[in-house]
Amino acid sequence: MFKEKRKFARIPFGFVAKCRPARSGNKKQAIDEGAVKNVFGKDISSGGILIESDRCYPVSTLLKLELTIPSFEHPVNVTGRVVRIYEIDETHYEHGIVFENIEEKYKKTIDQFLALFSDAPMSRQTKNII
Repeated sequence: MFKEKRKFARIPFGFVAKCRPARSGNKKQAIDEGAVKNVFGKDISSGGILIESDRCYPVSTLLKLELTIPSFEHPVNVTGRVVRIYEIDETHYEHGIVFENIEEKYKKTIDQFLALFSDAPMSRQTKNII
């Protein structure tokens, strides 16, 4: 039987995001760090995002994402780590990404977006503000 491991409810996202591998310390990663790719955000939560890409990023890869959220003036810039990969076909992959060290202003923006469309739990700090 499958046990749900997620801490946050996810809602469909359905928007294009920009994605590029992040540097890990001073070491160069084997993948092209400067290459910005458009990826498709499939769902999002306070803790992470599911993206679809034509590139397979290995598990543990640190990615910089720029999310454009409708109705919000500025893009949300987050860093996340790939925790799961699913091959859709030979040229498309889903990546489960958990956010890491997200700035508070971006966490609030994501939580406000989630609050518009679901009863998804928000972070404690944002609950106190809304």
